[in-house]
Amino acid sequence: MLNDVLDIIGDVEVFIAGVGAIVFAVSYATFFNWRITPAGRALMYFVLSLIALVVRSALGRHFGSDTWWWDGFSVLVFTAVAITIWRLVWVLWRNWHKGHAQPLEIQTRPRNSRTAAEKE
Repeated sequence: MLNDVLDIIGDVEVFIAGVGAIVFAVSYATFFNWRITPAGRALMYFVLSLIALVVRSALGRHFGSDTWWWDGFSVLVFTAVAITIWRLVWVLWRNWHKGHAQPLEIQTRPRNSRTAAEKE
């Protein structure tokens, strides 16, 4: 009984986290120039790997972990998460090591090409 309740709570929490990650990724990709800095790119890749982890969790609940593709898919997702975490660490340390760590600046995308031309 308690395990069933905890399973439901866990599913809801993973769903909420997944929706939040998707909203962040879509917002960041749509409204901000995330490609400009290494930190911006590393953050986007990390969030995308977390979305893949949520998708893995949902697929596992739906199909179970005994399907033929599960182990390979899991390795792929966990590898992506590990790589993107260590990319974040590398970008952080590289920026710090250069001695000119700057505060995080997130630049919005221009609303249209005319606005971008006017700013230049």
